[in-house]
Amino acid sequence: MGQVPFAAILGGAKISGKIDVITNLMDKVDYLMIGGGMVFTFSKAMGNPIGDSLLEEDKLDLAKEIIEKVKSSRAKLVFPSDIVAAREISDTADTSVVVVTHDPKLDDPALMAALPSPAFYVGALGSPKTHARRVERLLAEGVDQAYLNRLHAPIGLNIGGRTPAEIALSIMAEIVAVRHQMPVAHK
Repeated sequence: MGQVPFAAILGGAKISGKIDVITNLMDKVDYLMIGGGMVFTFSKAMGNPIGDSLLEEDKLDLAKEIIEKVKSSRAKLVFPSDIVAAREISDTADTSVVVVTHDPKLDDPALMAALPSPAFYVGALGSPKTHARRVERLLAEGVDQAYLNRLHAPIGLNIGGRTPAEIALSIMAEIVAVRHQMPVAHK
């Protein structure tokens, strides 16, 4: 049997708190997957437009440095493809929206745009307590309760997942279940 690829998933708002982890993982993993708000600093460092997204302006050179170092390491750097901005979520698109930054300044506007859209799935990461606070904020912003009723949160099927890979699997399982109109138990 061949060797199984080894991947690490890192997320968070800032690169600065993860420099040592990224550096240490470069020669240990096959795939280094970057998520969360720090994606935008890497994206900007690669010359991509990021609009008003979270940016550590003072870490752009560091992001470029990391990108170059990874090229000569064992790891392949992987970024989410879903950060590409779209003009619309159309009725004909097979669209799901997953909000995972843990930052209300980013999550709430995204949810306010996604909930009334034709996306077949809208979900947000967070504990039941975090979700209750999110619902309070969105109601205070005037989001209709009917829209909030279609929000999947805490996101993912309850499969007992604890690791990032298991949590990602639970999220994808829920998205597939909703897409195929299977009943999904509320947490």
